Amino acid sequence: MKTLLTCTVGLLVSGSTPAARCGAPVEKPRAIMRAHLVDYASMSADEVRRATTEASEIWSDIGVRLLWDPNGATVAGLEPSLAVTVLVLRQDMAERMIAAEHRDPGVLARAVPEALRVYIFYNRVRAVGERYGGPQGSVLGKVFAHELGHLLLGHTHSSSGLMRAQPDLKSTGLGFSPDDGARIRAGITQKIAASEVPGRPLP
Repeated sequence: MKTLLTCTVGLLVSGSTPAARCGAPVEKPRAIMRAHLVDYASMSADEVRRATTEASEIWSDIGVRLLWDPNGATVAGLEPSLAVTVLVLRQDMAERMIAAEHRDPGVLARAVPEALRVYIFYNRVRAVGERYGGPQGSVLGKVFAHELGHLLLGHTHSSSGLMRAQPDLKSTGLGFSPDDGARIRAGITQKIAASEVPGRPLP
């Protein structure tokens, strides 16, 4: 059975040939996204560190500074940023969501762009990571990065890079395509600008 990550459509994990991380690294990130991490699965500190570092490095390559905030506090001194939420669900929580939404048995995660919120089905992601081997948290970080991408790109997949329907989550060089990177940066800028309309607070 193929494994499925999803926003509302499926992202299949395949045994495709690993590809180098897509796009040339950007020297100085031009946009900031702040991710509030809510851990219901009681992950180890090391796994959290590995996963968030992996995701942040992938986003840095497209010129976005991805900051992880487990407490939801605003980071003082930073220019305006886009606030999103990543909820890592324990098995019973994930199974209730999957059953309620009639999702495929292989689903690993779900993104809700309208709410700027991502749900991670931790037990399933961890099982995939253990099957692939390597440092625990590496696959989780790629899942974080992919689902966060859907918050800016919507319920679609791309023909190349991390946002493909069938990316190779084992690859150490997996990243966004240049086109997806440009669309993500533009989307962040637009959402921040919209939130700065007088009378509307920053997220």
